[in-house]
Amino acid sequence: MDIKFSIITPSFNNAHFIVDTIESVLSQTYKNFEYIVIDGGSNDDTVNILKKYKAIKWISEKDCGCADAINKGLKLITGDYISWINSDDYYEPDALFNVYEAIKKSSAGLIYGNLNYVDYGKKLISNDKTHIYDLNYLLNYDADIIRQPATFFKSELLLKTGNLNIDLKCVFDYDFIIRFLKVTQTYYIDKTLANYRYHNNTLTRRNISTQGKEIIKVSLENGGRFASKLVLKNLLKKIILKKIYFGSD
Repeated sequence: MDIKFSIITPSFNNAHFIVDTIESVLSQTYKNFEYIVIDGGSNDDTVNILKKYKAIKWISEKDCGCADAINKGLKLITGDYISWINSDDYYEPDALFNVYEAIKKSSAGLIYGNLNYVDYGKKLISNDKTHIYDLNYLLNYDADIIRQPATFFKSELLLKTGNLNIDLKCVFDYDFIIRFLKVTQTYYIDKTLANYRYHNNTLTRRNISTQGKEIIKVSLENGGRFASKLVLKNLLKKIILKKIYFGSD
């Protein structure tokens, strides 16, 4: 079985982090992959960094945000399974190999694993053993459990799901995964696949209230019950805790 991965990185003015991201992809122990970076027209040193890597396919032009950048990357992929990793996050060295091993065991269209939370300087904060979820759980109980950097999708299913919704500012991954779960099964790997850099300038941390509103909107549009008092109470609690730690948006 010769599985090819397509990895996409959306980026904008993250020159101080993106080398970690790039190196984590290019140094994977599993070598059958393509790497595509979609830069939003950065005015820092990002483009100069990208020019140094001949193994990367990349473009740099203005876009309408992260989801739009990823969609541009999806138009360029040739792999069997896809994932995107943001320009401040990075993979574990055996991430693709572990997903490849899972693919040999399962025909699931969505494969996911665990995630490390690290600080600005890559110091480990915690290891998150990802909650095993299905469509019902995401729609009705908890949407804030998706560990997107540790999630991989079967590319052929894009014909059924469509691309990311660029009208969503924060939870386009939540919406995207819901559509995948309507047409395929999931497979969980109990291994750490990626590292999420936990700092106050990430997209969702800068837009915490928007994130909560979008979660409710997407859930209700897909027949969920995120308007229930219990769910709203739990979501509000998470939003308040994030604001205490990172400040308001």
